[in-house]
This record gives sequence, structure tokens and C-alpha cells, in this order.
Amino acid sequence: MADPDEKHGLSFGFSLTDGEARRCVRALSARRSASVSGAPFFLGLVLGVPVIGLLVWLAVGLGYLVRLEARSVLIAAALAYFAGFFVAQWPFRRARRRLARDLYRQYVSGEPRHVELTNEGVSSQTSDRRTLYRWTAVEGAEIDEPLLLIWAGAADSLVPVPLRAFKDGERDRALELIKQCTRAGVPVEGTLSA
Repeated sequence: MADPDEKHGLSFGFSLTDGEARRCVRALSARRSASVSGAPFFLGLVLGVPVIGLLVWLAVGLGYLVRLEARSVLIAAALAYFAGFFVAQWPFRRARRRLARDLYRQYVSGEPRHVELTNEGVSSQTSDRRTLYRWTAVEGAEIDEPLLLIWAGAADSLVPVPLRAFKDGERDRALELIKQCTRAGVPVEGTLSA
């Protein structure tokens, strides 16, 4: 491993464009949505109406409802179910929109950013903030045109680097470096030498 006091690695200076900022927000939103499974909501929606129908049929069979009333009760119950389901989704939609607005403000500022891949890890810096993700916290990287997305720490920690910031060959070198360092948890011997 290289001397930790030496600063070797890749360095990128850039400002995100409006389209790149929107891409960051979409990637983060998709990742957060994937971490919260929608299966219970989907199953509730799909199975809710048949369950209501079975309950009405059971009520008719046990004599609590007359067959003529059953149709009206079934229609009213199904409508109430759907109305309740969508009302329950309302706060989640509002929170998701608020989160997207906050994320958009974070990335769309247009201010200069500086990202470095060093012996310590991945460093991201703006005029008011410097964040360092050690290699043990970096989960990996992916290319999502027009960005290289470096995922670190929690599911919502993202360090974007526009592909336009790379010189010839740097993109492949950066991807290989991130792959090697995230696998090992530390820089591999010679990977960060200039």
C-alpha cells in the first residue's frame, strides 16, 4: 500500500448541470424506493377486494345480510376500501415529493464541486461542506449516463461525477479503482499511484 501521507489518486472538479442534478435525484429516489418494499401495499391492493367479497359472502351465508343487500354492501365496501387506500398513500406521496425537492436543491446548486479518489477513500467537497467516505464505507459505483454514481455509507449517500469530467482512460481507471478498493476495503498496492 502506498504511503498514506502521500496524496495520490484521481481528482475531478466540476459543477453539475440541471440535467445531471435531476439524474442524481432520480437515482437516489429509485434506490430509496427499492429499499422500502412495496409488496405489502401491492398485496393489500390486489387482495383487498376479494377479501371484502368473501366477508360479504360470509355475512350473507351466516344470515347477517339479505342477498339483495349484499350487492350494495359489497359496492360500498369496495369503494370505501379504495378511498381509504389512496388516502393512506397521501402522506407518503407528499413526503416523497418533499424529499425530491430537498435532494434537487442539494445537487442543483450549480456550485463548483471537487471529488477525489485517494488512499483514504472518496472525498467530495463543495464551498460549505467536505465529506470523506472511507473505502470500507464505499459500496460501489455504477454508470448512469451522464454520471458515474459512487454509492457510499447508507443507501442515500451518493457522490456523483459527470462523465464529462473524465479525461481519456480515467473513467475505466476510476471504475477499476473503486471496484478493487471496495472489495479490499483499503486501496490495493499501487492502485492509487499516479
